[in-house]
Amino acid sequence: MLTALIGAESLIFAALSISVALSGDSELGADWTVPPTILAFAVVAVLAAIATGAGFAWADLFGACHWPTSLGGQIPALALAVAIAAPPVISLVVAINMARA
Repeated sequence: MLTALIGAESLIFAALSISVALSGDSELGADWTVPPTILAFAVVAVLAAIATGAGFAWADLFGACHWPTSLGGQIPALALAVAIAAPPVISLVVAINMARA
């Protein structure tokens, strides 16, 4: 479950990156049905929902009595927690900057 959620989060984060790249001006102009800023905030909401699910799956895997005792197990667990939390936070920063531009 955790692997599927992390994979989905990565794909949606990639979609945000593509939408940000395509939102710039071009010679033909940008004719969007949904404004890029609205799309960016929608992606933030979806990423936050998936990250919440991934966070619960992470807690089931590593929480309480399942926490690794060795540093070799703790570092990957913490890195995975950062990988879960980073995409929604980064995409929120991108969406806010798009709104201000």
